[in-house]
Amino acid sequence: MQSITSFLALALLPAATRAVATPVSCLWHHAPGASNLAPFHVLVDNQHTNTVKLRVCPAGLTRCSGAPNETNSYIDCNATLPAAATSVILLNSGAGYIVAVLNGTAATTQLNPVNQGAGASCLEWPAEFILKAGDA
Repeated sequence: MQSITSFLALALLPAATRAVATPVSCLWHHAPGASNLAPFHVLVDNQHTNTVKLRVCPAGLTRCSGAPNETNSYIDCNATLPAAATSVILLNSGAGYIVAVLNGTAATTQLNPVNQGAGASCLEWPAEFILKAGDA
């Protein structure tokens, strides 16, 4: 149901802000029990004039590190989000939270699921995140 809602919301956006690129994959494959399927399709409305890099921290961890050799390191999504555009990102049950990094700055925003499940499973992500230009 969430996938349909997300794509219907995308269809209702003005043509200039609709995502035209392939959805950005933010799948976490290394978490125990994580599915390689992407049951969550989330819109990210990047209202900044800079592109945004997304990094996923696995479910079950409360904090991740930027150091690639650490066991709690972030995994970068497969593409950056374009400036002043809305994109679709694909998430699976292995994603605990997402950090949006505003390229060209040190500004970050943490994007969290609405409801955490038992153990390492995420039950629900919002249909949309808005990265407002004045927030970072």
